[in-house]
Amino acid sequence: MSINSGIFTILLQAGVLSAEDVEAIRAAMLKDETSVVSTVTAIRPDISALKIIQTISQFYGLPVLDIAAYNLDFMPKDILPINFIIKHKILPLSSHDKRLKLAVVDPTTKELFESITFRTGLALDFILVDEAQLKMVMDQNSSNYFKTINLDDGALDGVEFAVDVSADSDMVNSDDDDQPIVKFVHKIIYDAVQIGASDIHFEPYEKIYRVRYRIDGVLSEVATPPHALKDKVAARIKVVSKLDIAERRVPQDGRLRLSLSANQIIDFRVSTLPTAYGEKIVLRILDRKSASVGIEALGFEVEQRKIVMNTIGRPYGMMLVTGPTGSGKT
Repeated sequence: MSINSGIFTILLQAGVLSAEDVEAIRAAMLKDETSVVSTVTAIRPDISALKIIQTISQFYGLPVLDIAAYNLDFMPKDILPINFIIKHKILPLSSHDKRLKLAVVDPTTKELFESITFRTGLALDFILVDEAQLKMVMDQNSSNYFKTINLDDGALDGVEFAVDVSADSDMVNSDDDDQPIVKFVHKIIYDAVQIGASDIHFEPYEKIYRVRYRIDGVLSEVATPPHALKDKVAARIKVVSKLDIAERRVPQDGRLRLSLSANQIIDFRVSTLPTAYGEKIVLRILDRKSASVGIEALGFEVEQRKIVMNTIGRPYGMMLVTGPTGSGKT
């Protein structure tokens, strides 16, 4: 939460905090990277988290929700990425009639909510929640947030790998028992592309098998299929990547292509790594559309763009482009 949070203004106007309190709280937040509410209650033990929530509620006329008692089964699972939700301490509660009901700790972060509206196309209705309760709910449920995989999703109609796997019919069992595996792999990959992930990790362990997406450099668990399916999932991915499914002792690298529509084809780089519990597989998503963006769309100021263009036009020298995974280097 920003040290310039509008919560300070609200608590000042309500007489809950003094100007000296605000300066002390901001200094503590800078030092320890804590949130507004937890820092206020630490520096002013006489002010409870409930008091802060009630003050904000009265100021904005917002309802307050006991998030610990809320049934998360009703939450929309596909509106915002899990890492985005955790980072900004928000929680989508329901979506109806082009409006999104959003649980928030700090309703003053205008830029964040504008970005959510732009991202979802939905108007927002806020409900205040206690920060500690929200964290507890997230800690208990974040691993389950994307766990429900709808294999009958109509969005998968027309989605197929741009490779003729029928030619490899001797390598893969095509009976009906394997159809859920095919759908599962399609769904995991399709969702990763739609949500903007940069990598997909299929990770076998001694007793569990999990799938994780890397979004904005952060790995988030999205599914935990049955452990017994790990070899079939690996075989399916290796078949469409033209890898040797009989070879499980050495790493392999390959590529695959997914046709989402007639106008959108996504390439993937595939890497397998043998482990003690099975093959770990990583798919790097190589979206040719995003990679072919012109320099005009990169957000440079006029002077910055001139510098870049002059630099890349020189016959010698080197320009470094650095940053973490998902930062936009490509």
